[in-house]
Amino acid sequence: MSDTNKEIESIREALEAGPTDGVWTHGPLDRARDEIVIFAKDGGYQIAEVTDYNNYAENKANARFIAACSPSAIRSLLARVEEVERDAKRYQWLRKNPIRFSEGVAHFALHVDDEIESIVDAALSEQASKEQSHG
Repeated sequence: MSDTNKEIESIREALEAGPTDGVWTHGPLDRARDEIVIFAKDGGYQIAEVTDYNNYAENKANARFIAACSPSAIRSLLARVEEVERDAKRYQWLRKNPIRFSEGVAHFALHVDDEIESIVDAALSEQASKEQSHG
């Protein structure tokens, strides 16, 4: 198992343990002590506390990062990783296996090669440009 797969498995195990779900937010608890607290918005209670008197800016960034990594956010990311992995496997299969089909007496084969990749990349880039100009 690769290191990435081990990390993903570790994350899945942590999610299965049942952390507090819902949207997480962060904010100050006690400004005099430079404490930053992570709250579960739905429950309104404290999830974690970040305290370090010597490096408040970094702690603020850490708290923001922790709050962004709520269980629901991580589940969404894992679902996206699975979707991308399925697409990658399909693509790898297409690279190795030409698709053959017939229409009447004509026979065709589609083989994904570097030229097809370039055509697809150009089409995707054009589509992204159009979407960006409309959005």
